[in-house]
Amino acid sequence: MIIKEEQEQLFATLNIVSFSEAVEKHKQEEKFETYLAAILSLANELDLEEKDIVKLLSKTLIDKIKMEAIEDGLMFKEESPMYSFL
Repeated sequence: MIIKEEQEQLFATLNIVSFSEAVEKHKQEEKFETYLAAILSLANELDLEEKDIVKLLSKTLIDKIKMEAIEDGLMFKEESPMYSFL
């Protein structure tokens, strides 16, 4: 859980890198099983709108979300970012 002071500091300096780092930290501290769950929880705590979340997602986070979706059978492998290399 992010305390109010941390929340205000993070929101003031929010960019793709800081958001990615915050997601990784939040996922580990709160023990979320998926990146999507960690992102949604963090966005909720920071009162971010969907359009803002999309702008803050790094390619690495998007790839991690896609790989989790493939592993869970929610996405076909052809839609995978790694498909062209297989």
